[in-house]
Amino acid sequence: MLSEQGRYAESEDFLQRAAYLGEASTTSPGSNIEYAMALGELAVLRQRQENFDAAGKHLTDALEYQQTILGPEHPSTLATLSNLITLQLEAGETSAAIQNFEAVLRAKERLLGPDHPDVALLVNNLGEAYLQQGELNTSENLLMRALDITVRQLGPEHPRVGIVLNNLAQIWQLKGNRGEALSLLERAVSILEYALGPEHPEVKRVLDNLAHIQQDVIQSKDTGADRARAPRPEANTPGSTDT
Repeated sequence: MLSEQGRYAESEDFLQRAAYLGEASTTSPGSNIEYAMALGELAVLRQRQENFDAAGKHLTDALEYQQTILGPEHPSTLATLSNLITLQLEAGETSAAIQNFEAVLRAKERLLGPDHPDVALLVNNLGEAYLQQGELNTSENLLMRALDITVRQLGPEHPRVGIVLNNLAQIWQLKGNRGEALSLLERAVSILEYALGPEHPEVKRVLDNLAHIQQDVIQSKDTGADRARAPRPEANTPGSTDT
C-alpha cells in the first residue's frame, strides 16, 4: 500500500477517488462493500497522519456499512471494529473502547469457542483496558482467565504467557503485592527473552517494569530501616511534668 511507503499524498488521492467511485456506483452507498473498504483504508491513513478525528469518522462510517452488508460478526466487520478500538485507546476513550472490546469478544467466543488462543488474546487486551480504567479486580479476573487459556492452549513458555504475566504484575504492584509482582516479572522476562531474544522491544518493556518495582522495593526497605533507627520520643515518667 502507498501509505506504508510514506507516499501519503498519492495514497490519499487514490483512496478518496476509490471512496467516491464506490459511493457513486450505487444510489445507496451502504450497499457497496467497496465503499466501506475504501473508508477503512482512509481511516488507517488518517490515523498514521495522526488525524484521529477524521480516522474515527471514517471507521465509524465503514463499520456501519459493514454491519449492514456483511453482518456484525463478519471478519471484516470485526477487523474494522478492532481498528476503532485501537484508535479509541490512543485517544484516551477507554470506556468506549471497553464497550467495543466486549462486543468483539462475544463475537469471537461464538465463532471460535471460549478457549481459543485468539479469544485469550482479546481477554488479555480487555484486561489491559480495565487496568487503564483503574478497575483492578475486573482486570485481574480477565487476565487470570487469559493466562489459563494461553497456558493450556499454547504452553507455559509461549511469549503470550509472558505478556499476560507482565500485565498481572502491574495489578499486583498496584495492590501492594510487590514480592508477587517481582516473581511474575522475573518469570515473564525469562519466557520472553528465550522466545523473542534479549533485544526485543517487549523484553525491554518488561525489564523496565522489573527495574521499577525493584527500585520501589529498595526504597521501601530503606524507609523501613530509617523508621527503625529513628529515636523514639521518651514517655513521661510517673510524677514528671510537661514543660
